[in-house]
Amino acid sequence: MKLVITNDLKNNIYTVKADIADVRPEDTELFSDYGEQRVDVSAVIKKSETKEIDNGDGTTTPSTTEITLVNEGASYKYILSDFPIIKSFSTAQYGDDTEYIAKEYGKLIETRVKAIIDELKAKPDNFSGSHETLLT
Repeated sequence: MKLVITNDLKNNIYTVKADIADVRPEDTELFSDYGEQRVDVSAVIKKSETKEIDNGDGTTTPSTTEITLVNEGASYKYILSDFPIIKSFSTAQYGDDTEYIAKEYGKLIETRVKAIIDELKAKPDNFSGSHETLLT
């Protein structure tokens, strides 16, 4: 199984599409065993900005501030049945930061989905199987 992130730019709208591809039987078995997993598809995207502050004595000191560009409430989708996830960001809304926001959103989804799948694959199945007892 793999996560495919596709980025597209049309008419000043940056679109990020996240989809699941190449689902193997063992991947399907994981979801069958543990159920579909939910991933948070909302975003809180921040950017650091550094400015030089004049000290008044001919020197400057760098000052870094963190700016919140996107702050969405939690929203969840099920991995597999709710995919693909498609999210668009318009330059009319986000200005010069739109490309940065779209790229960060793709990274965010990738990180979250990978963490969920890694955790799911790490769960041992110590229950499934069969055993035989000879009855005499």
